[in-house]
Amino acid sequence: MGFDRLVELAKGCDTDKIILDTLLNSAHGMLNGSMRGLHPDIKFEPILGTDSIEYLDRLINSRIESSKKF
Repeated sequence: MGFDRLVELAKGCDTDKIILDTLLNSAHGMLNGSMRGLHPDIKFEPILGTDSIEYLDRLINSRIESSKKF
């Protein structure tokens, strides 16, 4: 319950999802995900972090655009 509250606070203040991604990929985040899997009868809201492929594409494209300016 405490982890879910922390996730909600991160979503509310971090538009780039840096804090949320850090939480989800920490030991506590991975444990939370594993524990949710142990309760198949409970429908947990999914916690979605950054889509890594979309993020990397955006990063690469912004660097390409930056290099065109010079």
